[in-house]
Amino acid sequence: MKKMILKIIVICVVVLGIVFFFSRKASAETRLSPYDGWDNCVVMSNKLVKVVIVPGVARVLHFSLNGQPNILWEDAGAKGKLQKPDSETTGDYVNFGGAKLWVAPQAKWKNLWSVWPPYYGLDSGPCQALIRKDGSVALQGMASPTAGVRFDRQVDLRGNCVSFVYTMSNISDKPVEWGIWMVANVLSAGQTFIPFVEGSDLWSNEKDKKVPDRFGWVKQGDLLCLDFKDGTNGSKIFSLSKKGWIAHVVAGQVFIITYTPDLSVPQPEGEAPTEIFRGEQFVELEHVGPLVKLAPRQTTKLTERWYVFQAPNLKDQPALAAWVSKTAGKLK
Repeated sequence: MKKMILKIIVICVVVLGIVFFFSRKASAETRLSPYDGWDNCVVMSNKLVKVVIVPGVARVLHFSLNGQPNILWEDAGAKGKLQKPDSETTGDYVNFGGAKLWVAPQAKWKNLWSVWPPYYGLDSGPCQALIRKDGSVALQGMASPTAGVRFDRQVDLRGNCVSFVYTMSNISDKPVEWGIWMVANVLSAGQTFIPFVEGSDLWSNEKDKKVPDRFGWVKQGDLLCLDFKDGTNGSKIFSLSKKGWIAHVVAGQVFIITYTPDLSVPQPEGEAPTEIFRGEQFVELEHVGPLVKLAPRQTTKLTERWYVFQAPNLKDQPALAAWVSKTAGKLK
């Protein structure tokens, strides 16, 4: 009996040691560090993943497997710069790249701002960053008196997954109605995949809303795929897919964003939970939350998760699409 108890104790110790080893491998080290000319940036990393947040411009500016190239696009000419507070009226705007938050729908912007994009405090005004004891990060954004809201973010790295919880707060004395809109600029020399949907659940920024062949999107199995060797810059597609994920394969890595679309409630006018924009220098992976009406001091939240994997050694697009579909289908 004593030998059995001793054996159980030894097994438990070994198991706990293994769990401790892998938890250390997957747990994040979070620290302040300079990055590309900015001071006091937040670097979150473990043995698998590296994330860099630049509070000075309210951006996630780096996301990759640790030691591998950045998946996110950055404007090389904007490193170390800050957005000018008068950019909302002068139009002297700097797109730093990386991932940012906007308010949706874009159709309402013209009523608030004379030039594109929205109020600089929402787009790239400096945030306050707090590193918590567990290694997670809390970001408090600037309030926008014109939009009547403020964005806050909770960021947590575990294993190869970064979870984001975005909070939109009504800071005005009147009701406001917006959706939370995440826009991630990624390197364009890759392939993008989203779940395929039929008919009116998929549309483009063309006048007739159809997705033309010249956009370069093709159906592969149950996915819609875009290879950026061909296609039209300035093109955009919108999807009401219920599956809620976007994948982008570039720089030897697979970047997958997951979320849970709620199609039972109103969506921001002209927007969809899944949107892809092809720019000249980058591709935008966009997740748009539902339209929410907030009374003064009310808040709403939107959650998404970012995963990164080593890209499989698959030469043709159909095989890669099948791998992406299977992998994304297992994520939550």
